[in-house]
Amino acid sequence: MKNWLSAKSSFVLIFAIIGLGGCAPSVFDGVRLNRKAQVYISHGQYSHAEKLLQESLNADYENSASHYWLGQCFEARQEMEKAIYEYRLAVRFNPAMNLAQMTLIMALEDVGKHAESLEAASVYLSHKKGAARDCINLAEIFSKHGLPAHTILAYEQAQKVEPNNAKPSMALAEYCFLLNNKDRAIKALIKAFEIDPVYPGLAKQLGELGLRVTIPEPQSMPRATELQKDIDRMAQ
Repeated sequence: MKNWLSAKSSFVLIFAIIGLGGCAPSVFDGVRLNRKAQVYISHGQYSHAEKLLQESLNADYENSASHYWLGQCFEARQEMEKAIYEYRLAVRFNPAMNLAQMTLIMALEDVGKHAESLEAASVYLSHKKGAARDCINLAEIFSKHGLPAHTILAYEQAQKVEPNNAKPSMALAEYCFLLNNKDRAIKALIKAFEIDPVYPGLAKQLGELGLRVTIPEPQSMPRATELQKDIDRMAQ
């Protein structure tokens, strides 16, 4: 019996050693291969990089960076559908990867898929729930790339993120004036006025457009009654 247990233990130990020697690639292998692939990409060696990135994804399929860089390889060879597929996976596994989000939006626009590009921008902006400044920055990037619908979408998200901040509405108005979309610009200015009627230069701008506005008088603090003064003194 002891001989059998001893033999069994030896067998288990040998099996474990063999198993460790032939274990599957780890997440760390995926990162290492990804970094090596980027070196090849920087030298224009896309075939070598693609092979390494495929190996990286075999080790960790949810590595968003590997999907992004694989998409870059495909895009460099003008295989845009394959590139877009990889960009979508990169965004899926890491919605916070700004570079992949923007690349996907631009790639879709480049191949004429405007509606899908706008939808991708909308999804991306839905994750921007912090400062309005982030959305305004994106709007400016979209504007530089000649994407008016995307730009307006970003300004509107900025309005939603900080509904009590007049700046997004002012920025939207300025952009709409550039597009000669006067009606929309005026609506944005009126919204800004409703949020902050004393915003610098706003009343003057509305006046120049022929819109009469009344800036509310600042409300004075109500005077405390004698009773309230006595209560306040007791609380001290």
